[in-house]
Amino acid sequence: MGKTVAVGGLLLLAGIFLGGGWLLKNKINSKHETLNPKQVTIATPEPTIDASAQKLTLTVTSPLDGVVVKAAAVTIKGKTAPKADVSVNDIETKADSVGNFSAVVKLDEGQNYVVVIAVGEDGEFAKLELVVTSETFE
Repeated sequence: MGKTVAVGGLLLLAGIFLGGGWLLKNKINSKHETLNPKQVTIATPEPTIDASAQKLTLTVTSPLDGVVVKAAAVTIKGKTAPKADVSVNDIETKADSVGNFSAVVKLDEGQNYVVVIAVGEDGEFAKLELVVTSETFE
């Protein structure tokens, strides 16, 4: 239940922390030594995470960001992880078995900000924002 450390070139196993010092057992000759905690530095390696393998993918295939439409509503279509929960503004939906999703969003006259958030079954998420401009009343 200890950590392996090297002190003075010898491989030691950190045992039980006692009274402000470490009780260390030398694996070579079973000699016990007590060291001040300031004398022992235990480096803990950072976990390596492949960000590309961990990130949930999310794309909006229609409409394109910055598009101008002459309609009071638009269908947002895209793709993400299969069975992911998807939110388009305040509309909740779910991706199908291959990751396709769609939601109809009502638009106000002028610029409309659309926020798409996908949450996978493992809790990972991705977010996209786009602007759709509606010119329905001209």
